[in-house]
Amino acid sequence: MTGSNMSLRDYLTQVYPLAQSDLDTMSDAAVNEFFNSLGFYFQLSPQPTDAIPPGKISPRNQAELPQLGELYWPSVINPQGFWCRNPYDPTAPLNNKYVNGFASGSRVEVCHSNVYDGSLGVYYYLAPGSGVAVDLGKTLVARNKLDALRKLGCNNDQIANALNTPDTAYWPYYTGGQLPPAGSQKLFRNLVSDYVAENGVTTETAQNEIIDAAIDETNYLYGRVNDTGWQVDVDNFKLAKNAGYDTVQLTTQANMNNGWAFEIIDLRVVADGNLQTTMTHLNQYHSIVNPFNTNSYKPVNNTWPYYNLYAKGTLSEIARDYPSYQGRFPFSGPGFIRPSAIPGYPC
Repeated sequence: MTGSNMSLRDYLTQVYPLAQSDLDTMSDAAVNEFFNSLGFYFQLSPQPTDAIPPGKISPRNQAELPQLGELYWPSVINPQGFWCRNPYDPTAPLNNKYVNGFASGSRVEVCHSNVYDGSLGVYYYLAPGSGVAVDLGKTLVARNKLDALRKLGCNNDQIANALNTPDTAYWPYYTGGQLPPAGSQKLFRNLVSDYVAENGVTTETAQNEIIDAAIDETNYLYGRVNDTGWQVDVDNFKLAKNAGYDTVQLTTQANMNNGWAFEIIDLRVVADGNLQTTMTHLNQYHSIVNPFNTNSYKPVNNTWPYYNLYAKGTLSEIARDYPSYQGRFPFSGPGFIRPSAIPGYPC
């Protein structure tokens, strides 16, 4: 069977072996409806002609936001062979079906997006259709990183202190489809200074209004402040873990595709700062699921590297372009994409 002649039903059967019995009983219309509802698509080689719905395939960083339903690369680390659909309306990001998150104990389909060594938690993207799920355990639902800090007890002064910590910066709206040059990250304190000059308010008022707008997703520019690293991530990890949570859901998190993503932080990591050890430890919370019914699943017992949660040798593009990220990754590189197989799944 060649890729170009593969039917949609055959494609789904090959990609989702646990769903075979469901597919056998579904009409062609139901099969099409299910396929078009997915947010995550496997790329086969060769690719069936109709396997991926039509629509512009957007790069991760672009001047124009990917529109609702368009295909794009969401991950900081791009596993070869996977595409996602944008579930967010660029004009109303809170108007999405996942904005309220999932209950504790839910099993949700994900792909991996980590840029740390695991010592600050492992990050996933929600990816309905990936066939790989994580058990959320006891979970905290927040809109974004700053909302998580607030729900973990931080006031605006404490959040501002985290944002003003050295080596903490955020990613602004990008242009040209590429990462901005090294050193062009924006600082929260500069955003505050501009706000003070433009609105004639005190620094404290400016900080409060920017943070409130970022949490509430009422202003795109200020919402980008959530796409920040280091101290904000450290505080979220430590506070959530100390509060007894297993995971944190960020349902409308600003990310590097200039839009938003549903990110999940897994706090159940080992402390040795080795991503391989961390991912092996988290193996017990992962499963291969039937996307028609996530209660139908089988446990994962893979050795490193395993399936789409991490590909050995793969490193973030930002490690190549930004000196402050270098030395924070467990592999030499960067830039190598060596996909590892999902058991029973083509990729």
